Amino acid sequence: MRRKAYKFIKRYYLIMEKSDIAHMHKDIENLKRDVSVIMHILSEEGELTEEAKERLEKARKTNISKYEKL
Repeated sequence: MRRKAYKFIKRYYLIMEKSDIAHMHKDIENLKRDVSVIMHILSEEGELTEEAKERLEKARKTNISKYEKL
């Protein structure tokens, strides 16, 4: 009986690990796509606008604790 329970638990964790890895893979692919879009935009324009530079500077100075949680 213990052996069956052990095999079941082992199989359950293997399935969960595969599921977690698949989810992480999907997230990473989405991030890669987003970075690619950003890089494309920046390469076309060559430089950030003054407004974008100001926003970036402000964001860098903002404490992380003041960011809104999604």
